[in-house]
Amino acid sequence: MPKIVLPSLALVVTGVLASYSLFAQTDSSAQVATPPQLHGYYTHVPWTGGTHSDAQFQAAAGTTIPLATYSIVATKDNRTYNGTIVGTSPFAATKSGSTINTVVVPIKITIGTSVFDPTVGDSCDGNVSAQTRLLQSPLGCKCGESDDQWRERWHEPVCQRSAPG
Repeated sequence: MPKIVLPSLALVVTGVLASYSLFAQTDSSAQVATPPQLHGYYTHVPWTGGTHSDAQFQAAAGTTIPLATYSIVATKDNRTYNGTIVGTSPFAATKSGSTINTVVVPIKITIGTSVFDPTVGDSCDGNVSAQTRLLQSPLGCKCGESDDQWRERWHEPVCQRSAPG
């Protein structure tokens, strides 16, 4: 009888060891380093010079930038939402333009070895910089043109525009 038990025991032990090695798995996620979380930073400076009504009153009086208020009913929830935008109302029966003086501040961004510098020409865009494209866009300067002249010619690069005559 001992001759049968020993091979059976060896067979059981071999089976246990084989099944352990088949089902034993290493945790591959522990071997891969988790990339660090990027933290977003932002700030805002709330206007403390008065209330929303004060701002609307100042805009109507022409002492600050033009503001337009709107009210819209959302089809999703049938609720009314109110807001204020800079400029003249796009909902007005008579459309008019607004001029708002701005300062363009180009910001150079470096992430690792990648650099985005909006003041440097882009080889994929005729070697023209993003800053130049912005200033030549409808958001850029009207260069002394009237609103009508500017609307007709906004798509022309600034350097190709002749002075209004």
